[in-house]
Amino acid sequence: MGMPELNVRRTYTHCPGKGPQLLEEYQCFLLAGTHTEIKHGYYREYHPDSGQLATAYHYCDGQRHGQCEEYVEWGTQSYPAAVLHYRKGQRHGAAVRYAAWGKEQEGTYVHGLRVGRWVNHRFDGSLDVCHYKAGRLHGDFVTYGPDGREQNRLFYQNDKPLTGTRTEYYADGKTRQKISYAAGRRQKWSKSWYGLRAVQPRIFLPAVVHLLLHGSTPKLAIGSRSGYLVGTEDLATKPWGDDSLRRQ
Repeated sequence: MGMPELNVRRTYTHCPGKGPQLLEEYQCFLLAGTHTEIKHGYYREYHPDSGQLATAYHYCDGQRHGQCEEYVEWGTQSYPAAVLHYRKGQRHGAAVRYAAWGKEQEGTYVHGLRVGRWVNHRFDGSLDVCHYKAGRLHGDFVTYGPDGREQNRLFYQNDKPLTGTRTEYYADGKTRQKISYAAGRRQKWSKSWYGLRAVQPRIFLPAVVHLLLHGSTPKLAIGSRSGYLVGTEDLATKPWGDDSLRRQ
């Protein structure tokens, strides 16, 4: 039995003052004996206001397969926001996410899981370099400053920081505190620095930024001290969030 006949489907939306605007276009076939559509071939989605390309996927028998792209509008143009590769519905191959300054995050998936070296780029030139094994942080996690100098180095095993030091920073670049890990646990003693004014702390490990920014802005005093940490179960999690495309 050969391949079923492919159809092209288009969906429109109404924009005030513009009338019907193309929202999506895709290829599909009907499952034998039913009215069920199975995506097969290209799938494109458009920004309704401008008509610019928003997403460009490829499907095989209803599953994403091959290169899938997402775009962002800027003026009258569309620019790449993310490029992922799929195999039978799972991420498999190179993955890149873009920002205004260029690449924001890049790495590799194998059968839907992060593996190998991943890099997180920031607008100021600083970056994280970490390693994954079967979807979990495993190996060195190193943060470099805008000048290329190493700022943090942790060794992860099975998603937990086994050994190393994590440094947290204020928005002006000054050190807030240093936290050490050994045998997979946060150590009881840490070194903290205090300034004259209340500032929002900046941290180079995005996984814990929500913990630092939770609640009111801290009021700071002059000087520095070593403090005893209440708990020893505070283990860092993944350094950044999921980078899935907007539509699944």
